[in-house]
Amino acid sequence: MNALKCLTLVPALMLLAAAGCIKRSETITIFEDGRLRLTAEIVGDPDDVYNGDAMPTAESGWQIEDRVETDSEGKRELTRTATREIAAGEEIPDSYAPPNSRLDLTALQFPTTLTIEHRNDGTYYRFRRTYHRREYSAVQYWKDRIMESDDIKDITQVEPQDLSDEQRARLARALIDVEADQTAAYIEQTGLAMADTVSQEALLHARRGALNAYKAGGLLDQVVNLLGQDDDKIAQEVERLEAELHEQVRRAIETALRDANLRKPVIDQFLERYELAREAFEITGDLSDESWFVGVEMPGRIIAHNSFGDSSQFSHGMLEPQEDENVTRHGKAQSKVAVMKNGKRQIVTTQHEYETRSNKVAWEFDGRALRDRDVVLMAPSFVPKGTD
Repeated sequence: MNALKCLTLVPALMLLAAAGCIKRSETITIFEDGRLRLTAEIVGDPDDVYNGDAMPTAESGWQIEDRVETDSEGKRELTRTATREIAAGEEIPDSYAPPNSRLDLTALQFPTTLTIEHRNDGTYYRFRRTYHRREYSAVQYWKDRIMESDDIKDITQVEPQDLSDEQRARLARALIDVEADQTAAYIEQTGLAMADTVSQEALLHARRGALNAYKAGGLLDQVVNLLGQDDDKIAQEVERLEAELHEQVRRAIETALRDANLRKPVIDQFLERYELAREAFEITGDLSDESWFVGVEMPGRIIAHNSFGDSSQFSHGMLEPQEDENVTRHGKAQSKVAVMKNGKRQIVTTQHEYETRSNKVAWEFDGRALRDRDVVLMAPSFVPKGTD
């Protein structure tokens, strides 16, 4: 992951660095005996795949195959194909991170359940997956509030080399203020989560100490100088500056909590949770650039689902939807069938339609959908009694 991508102190709005885009295609195949086959295809820049959110690895129980291709312009693209078999009744992984690892504390969580109910008329299979919400607005608000002000927006439209000294200083001050305000948000999140052991006074003392680190002499001049340098040198200097600031903030928090007479185990826990809050938000930023295609194949026929949007938008080999007179209609909306290039058919429905003959359903969304809200996928299917 490019260091510039992760740092608020980087004027990303001036395109000094561009974030990569990862495409995830996840397929869950459910068998009548309760077994599952999970398949994931991750496509993107190798640095983004290796260094962003958790991805399936052999360490976390997946069979992995990586393929890297380079285009005519020298851009590299990694395709990671991962598969995993889940026995009936076995716990389904709820993230790609190794269980009980540090990465598992910040990675995207997607707990998945399959319930099977046997009735007189047949068997019902109920699939549910929840992509957990990512904390976003509480931290991102400060960046938006400062960087989207008319004054700063006008400055970011100017090429870095064409900025006046006054504009460069104002932009540098804004970037520092964003970093400071977001750091304060991480501290508040941590303190509120530890309200039983960290008093309000101790929390606010730590917050004030951290903010003072951004007022240190010389910081503004260093950021001003960065704005006039070329991209490669900025990357190196920002990484150094961020490391120095990070250490200063940690020391300020530790000192403030020690002055508040908190015990060392509590201080250590506070610092650890503060670090996790920072890391989690960086991963949330990475996820915002990613896209998901999630397909589920179930036993029998799917009798309802909450697939949102028009599945014909999926770029997975579908042609234009065509009417199928043999499809049972429910309500006022009429289902349509999309003819696949391989000859197979899949029902294309809107959010308010029910699928009545297909055993497959798909969802598509991007990382913005995860900001402060869960994305829940649901689909039950039915196998009539006596069906082979």
